[in-house]
Amino acid sequence: MAHEQDEQAIRQCSQRRFEAMIRGDLTALDELLADHLTYTHASGRLDFKAPLLKDIASGRNQYESITAEEVCVRVYHAVGILTGTVQMRAKIQGNPRNHRLRFTEVYHKADARWQLVAWQSTVVPEG
Repeated sequence: MAHEQDEQAIRQCSQRRFEAMIRGDLTALDELLADHLTYTHASGRLDFKAPLLKDIASGRNQYESITAEEVCVRVYHAVGILTGTVQMRAKIQGNPRNHRLRFTEVYHKADARWQLVAWQSTVVPEG
C-alpha cells in the first residue's frame, strides 16, 4: 500500500512540476526541485536549480505545453524513478521548440516529501 502511495505521489509531483513550468510558478518549482538538482536538457546543456529558475523567471525559457505519455514509476525506498515521453512546446531564448522527448526523472523523499533531484531528456527522432 505504501509503495502504491509513493508511486502516486511521484506521478503527482511530476505533473505539478510540468504545470508549474508552464505557469512560471517559481514558488511551486522551488518546493518541487531539490537544491542539489541536476537538470540535463535535451540539447545536452547541464543546468542546476538556481539558473533553471532564473531562466524561467526572466522568460528566457518559456514552456507552453508539456504532455506526458508512457509514464512508468519505480520506487526504491526513498528514491523514485519516473520514465516516459513528453511532447514539449517551448520558446528557448525566443526560439520555438516542439519536441517529443524521452526522459528520466529521479525523485528523492526527505522530510516526508518527494523532490526532483535529476532530469535527463533526449529528443525522440521522428519516423
